[in-house]
Amino acid sequence: MTLIKKKNEENISNRNMEIVSGINPAAVWHHFKTLCEIPRESGNEEKVAAKIVEIATEQGYEVVVEDKLHNVLIRIPATADCEQLPLRLIQGHLDMVCVKDKGIQSVFPVELGIDEGVVFAKGTTGGFDNGLGIAMKMALMTEKDIPHGPIELFFTTDEERGMDGANGFDYSLIKSSQIINLDSEEKNTFFVGCAGGIRMKASLPICYSEKKPQSKYYEIGISGLKGGHSGLEIHLGHANAIIALAKVISELKPWGCRIASFEGGVKMNTIPFEAKAVVAVPIKKGKGFCEAFEQAVETVFSEWKNETPTTNFKNVSGKKKVFTQGTQDALMEILKKIPNGVITMGDNDVVETSNSIGLVVMTEDSLEITTMFRSSVNAKIDTFEETTTQVFEDAGASAKTESKYYAWVPKTENKLLDLAVATFKETFNSEPQVKIIHAGLECAVIQQKLPDAEIISFGPQIDGAHTTKERVDVASVENAFILLTKLLVTQDVAVAAEN
Repeated sequence: MTLIKKKNEENISNRNMEIVSGINPAAVWHHFKTLCEIPRESGNEEKVAAKIVEIATEQGYEVVVEDKLHNVLIRIPATADCEQLPLRLIQGHLDMVCVKDKGIQSVFPVELGIDEGVVFAKGTTGGFDNGLGIAMKMALMTEKDIPHGPIELFFTTDEERGMDGANGFDYSLIKSSQIINLDSEEKNTFFVGCAGGIRMKASLPICYSEKKPQSKYYEIGISGLKGGHSGLEIHLGHANAIIALAKVISELKPWGCRIASFEGGVKMNTIPFEAKAVVAVPIKKGKGFCEAFEQAVETVFSEWKNETPTTNFKNVSGKKKVFTQGTQDALMEILKKIPNGVITMGDNDVVETSNSIGLVVMTEDSLEITTMFRSSVNAKIDTFEETTTQVFEDAGASAKTESKYYAWVPKTENKLLDLAVATFKETFNSEPQVKIIHAGLECAVIQQKLPDAEIISFGPQIDGAHTTKERVDVASVENAFILLTKLLVTQDVAVAAEN
């Protein structure tokens, strides 16, 4: 590490400390500040898992396991006078989606800012999803003055790419039958169900034509779209930059455009907010192509009036190989036939089924296309897998399912939910909402592995997850932690009534 880089990281750490020192709960924000300094992108959780194990060991708690996926399970005995309470498990994921604005060198260390009771990151995702849930569990380990019954702390990995950590864990190690997930992002709300999902990736071979000597080459692109979480914010109707650019190229068909490259998206679970392509246009048709591109963008975005795209257009020097017409048509056909956005709505204006084509990455000889489908109807997940595989294969692409999990279906009887609602009412003198969510929560996997468990999910108010606009309401963090600590010293509703 260079001295300049080290000094910059120290400066960020000091500024972050100034911010978190003035907000509550102090222990939670102190631990979150620590997390801001530890790289923890999905698939890179080894260091943060080691930090969790280090804290548990220092505090003298049982580290039941850190498995090969770096999932960690810790068991903590009850504090004095709380031994009679039931064993409860608190769960959340260690990884985060890492996105940064242009000009930002690195996501880590995450640099925080605060304005009018809202904490955000400067130019990157903040990792509030699910870093604040992790920080709350870290606080339970270090703050000896917080009373609680016996608890298990379950830290999972690779949630953001498909819940691989939760899927690969040995659930025979868990003793709890009541589970609190801290990974939802709507204040004053308990979630009791979520969509299932499937992530598929296809590889479309690229066949090239010879360079076009009588052509001009242009890089065309769309950026600055709203993007957002492809589950939580899919109902907002934000444009998908990959789909939009494909439609723009189709609008430019009379100009004889031949694609030389095509890429879009940043993360598979984020609605793509940028995409770009290099196209070849015959010299004899090239005059006025820039204006035609701008007009095509305007035409395409009449479908998304809530977006104001930034267009990128520049000449590209040199001659490049272009896709054969067959490869170009195959790509356009895939992006046209696979549904994108909300597909069907369910009860209470909650999205039932959606899909987001999140990434198109170009290698030397293929286009790698990743799509994320979500549904609260398990049969539709299976059907999508079959039909989408067929679309890919019909276009000449090979397809594989990279992750798949079924929906978390609400239980008709959930004593933990009854307890949580009663505790919320008593604590805040108001009525919480109880919902299902159109996003994947690890509760779906855990419920399949532990079908008799009672599970709820709650958390602070987080907006803009998976984007550089991610932010969290400070007061809601404090309220979520107050609720958690009260739940951990509260007897089951039925038992309390008997007593």
